[in-house]
Formats: sequence, C-alpha cells, structure tokens
Amino acid sequence: MKNKEAIKWLKINHKYLKYPLIGLSLISLILSLLAIFFAYYSKDVINAALDDNRSRFIFFAILISSLLLLNLILTALNNYLTAYYKGIVSKKLKNKYFSQLLKTKQKDINKEHSGVLLTYLDSDIDIISLQVVDIIPRLIFYVARFVGAFILLFAIDEAFALIFLALGLCLIIGSRLITKLIKHRHHQLQISLADSRSFMQESIENIEVIKSFQAEENISQKNEVKQKHLFKTRLRKEKVSIFTSTGLSLFFSFGYAFSIIFGAYQLQFGLSVGALLAMIQLVQHIQSPFNGLSKMIPRYSELIASTERLMILDQYEIEESYKPIEETFDYIDIKHLSFSYDKDIIIKDLNLKINHDDYIHILGPSGKGKSTLFKLLLNLLDIKDGEIKLTTNQNTYQVSNQTRSLMSYVPQNFLILSGTIRDNLNLFKVYTDEQIYEALEIAEIKSFVQALPLKLDTFLKEKGAGLSIGQIQRLAIARALLKDAPILLLDEITSALDQDTETIILKNIKALTKKTVIISSHRRIESDIITKTVEL
Repeated sequence: MKNKEAIKWLKINHKYLKYPLIGLSLISLILSLLAIFFAYYSKDVINAALDDNRSRFIFFAILISSLLLLNLILTALNNYLTAYYKGIVSKKLKNKYFSQLLKTKQKDINKEHSGVLLTYLDSDIDIISLQVVDIIPRLIFYVARFVGAFILLFAIDEAFALIFLALGLCLIIGSRLITKLIKHRHHQLQISLADSRSFMQESIENIEVIKSFQAEENISQKNEVKQKHLFKTRLRKEKVSIFTSTGLSLFFSFGYAFSIIFGAYQLQFGLSVGALLAMIQLVQHIQSPFNGLSKMIPRYSELIASTERLMILDQYEIEESYKPIEETFDYIDIKHLSFSYDKDIIIKDLNLKINHDDYIHILGPSGKGKSTLFKLLLNLLDIKDGEIKLTTNQNTYQVSNQTRSLMSYVPQNFLILSGTIRDNLNLFKVYTDEQIYEALEIAEIKSFVQALPLKLDTFLKEKGAGLSIGQIQRLAIARALLKDAPILLLDEITSALDQDTETIILKNIKALTKKTVIISSHRRIESDIITKTVEL
C-alpha cells in the first residue's frame, strides 16, 4: 500500500519529467540497439576477411566504427541529461520543502530533530533525484539489450564476445591527466554542499526567530540563490566526470572495435574463427543486463524508502498565509492564560493587560514560563486555555501568525547566521546604512562595528564565533529594532548584559522609539522605565 502511495507521489511531483524521461528512454533504447547492431555487423567484418573481400571488409569496418562513435556521443548526451535533470529535481524538491518547513507550524517542527529534517532535505532528496531520473531509462536499456542480444545469438547460433584488457593500464594512465581538475571541481562542489547544508541547518534551528521576523520569504529566496549556485557547481563537476568517462569509453570501445577488426584481419595469418568467436562471446550482451538489473532492485527500494520519508513532511500543518497588520497598536489583553508541557503546568491563570508604550518586566526563575509566554504571544505555541488578544485602533485580533507583524523578538539564542553583520541585520528586509547605524547606536554596539576593518561587511563565523555574548545580543537587539514593529520582546536580556549597559539600552529605546517593550529575566530590573513587573 505504501509503495503505491510513494509511486503516486512520484508521479504527481514529477509530471514535468514526462517528456525528458521519454527522451532519455529513447536514447537508452537506441544505445541498446547500437550495441546489438555492433555485434551483428562485427560478424560481417569477420566473414568479409575470411572471404578476402577487401571492399566489403573496409565498409563494415567503417560501419562498426561509426556505430561506436554514435554510441559515444549518445552516451555523453545521456549522461549529461541525466545529471541535468537530476539537478533540476534536487533543486525543485529542496526549494519546495525548505520553504514548506519555514511555513510549517512549530509544533510539527518540534517533532523531529533538526538533523533528521536535514537528512530529508539532503540525503533523501539526492537519492530520489537520481533514481527518479535514472531508473526507467536504465530498465529499458537493460531489457532491450538482453532481448536483442538473445535474439541475435539465437539467429546466428553463436555467442559473440571479446575480452580486451590490453588498454586497461592506458585507461588508468589517461585518467591521471585530469585528476587535478576533477579534484578541484569536487572540492568546489563539497564547499557548495557544505554552505547549503549549513544555511539550511542554521535556518531550521532558528526557525522561531525567522517566523517572528516574518522572514520566511526572504530566507527562502536566499536558499534559492544558494541552491542555484550549488546546481551550477554540480553541473561543472559532472561535465568533467562525463568528459572523463567518455574518454575512458572511447579507449575501451575503440579498443574493442580494433580487437575485432584486427582479429578478423589476422584470420588470414592463422587465427582460427573459433578462437575469434570465443573472444567475441564474452562481450557481455547477456551478462551485463543481468548484472545491471540485479543492482536496480536495491536502488528501487532506496527510491521508495526515501520517498516515504520525504512524504512525512507533507503531513505537517502549514501556517495560513496572511497580510501584515498595518494598523496602530493599542494594547494586549491576556485573560485566564494557562499552559502546560505534558502534565507540567508552566503558566497558570495569567491575566495581564499591556498598553501601548508600557515597559513590562516578566520576572521569574528558569522554567517558570517566561520564554513560553513569548512563544504564545508569537503563536509559536498553540494556546490551550485562555486567550491572548491584540487590539489596534481599528480591530481586535486573536494572537496568530498574522499578529507577528506587530512584534520584534530577541530570543535567548540570538540567531546569528554565518555571513556579514549586514546580512544578519537585513534578516527582515534590506536597510540603508543610515538605518542600520541608527539601530546599532540604540543597541550600544555602533562604535564597536565602526572600529572593525570591514565594518558592516565583517564576516561572522557560525553562531557569531569571535564575538562576546553581549556583543551578539546587542546585534540581535539592533536587528529587532530595525524591523520597527510596535512591540519589542526581549527574552532574558539580563543574561548577557551588565546592569549599566542594560539600563542604557532601555533608556535609548525609550527615548528614541515608540515601542511597547516586554522584557523577561530571572533577576529584578531596577529602573524607573519599567511600568510593571509581573512575577511568574
């Protein structure tokens, strides 16, 4: 039953491959026929040599050489098209499911470890993209080759084969000539793969912040750029691989043709027809299809298994699309709010009204629901009991993914992606340098950034390695200020800032912006800016 569902999924999601697969299947069929015709006309070369018919011998020698040349050209074309459409499938699936994950409800994201999600996006999609393009044409190739070879052998009452290992060492030596190029292209591909995987991993690990900034589309577009670069890098590498395999096939195939032509010619000098036919019998027209078909069974199983794994992502609930709220925020009303993880009650019957311009301090030790309250405000968790409503000058809204447009969020983990300071601050959209430096000044980090040699273009390592936690937090505060939402959520702001810096930043926000600020911390904030302290 699952196999049928997986096959149905493959058909639905890859309708655009219908004509490419027909084309690849035709090429595979032609390649099979070329191999069969080559074997058939090799017989005529031998007979012509035995009959001492020089013109007939030359004609068939040229004919089988032409067949081999056509075989090489079509093989190269087949390899390139397979690599091309494999890249297309991979790019489409990764873009689709990465964007889909960014828009998936957080409760479903939390069901899986981020490493598992990355395996879906990476390994499983790679297996699907290869097999969905390759399996049908390869099946046609093997079946047609086997049937044709069997009919041919039956018709002539002899089996044709040729063993040629004389050029084996030449093939190995020839492949060494482009080893450096292959190594270089492979290195480039691995770098691109690592960059793509790192970006996806960091994005998924910090998906809550991306949602809070409504940056799903922006991040998806950045991913599409990375996937496009990866696609081009993979194609450059595949071109070298195709050139290499074509070159090796050239030596191998023409060595095969030469063995037949030379062997047929040697019949005049004592080589027996039986010896020549015994050599040709080993051509693998029968053995190769059996070998190939036996390998297709586990490949098909891998395809179905990876498809079933990827289909799990389609079961996740997607957040509804929305339009940002562009009305003036008035107040938040929390009534009888309770929340628990399993049986552990985190928030119990909370009632709180937060007015425009309020500075609310949520105080409590770890595990008492401070971060949970922020996630409920951002609709990253579903409210089980009670309600949270946001009122503007025009409407009242139940908290939802739409109301995130009214909020900026500084989480405990800060979310610093690998990239420049500018890239990190432009998470929501692209800002001018003037806007960026204004936010940096409010966050008390402007002088530090300006002192850096590359300033805003300074590259930050993974998770901001090289910066202090306090500097990372202040960059996160500046980014939240840039979004310019009326509500600012600061989760554990006191964890990385000393009391003096914390007070200065809060005063800057109060003096230079018109925001409602909700601050959570495990210690009391002694400031006349705080409107109300709520203990959890």
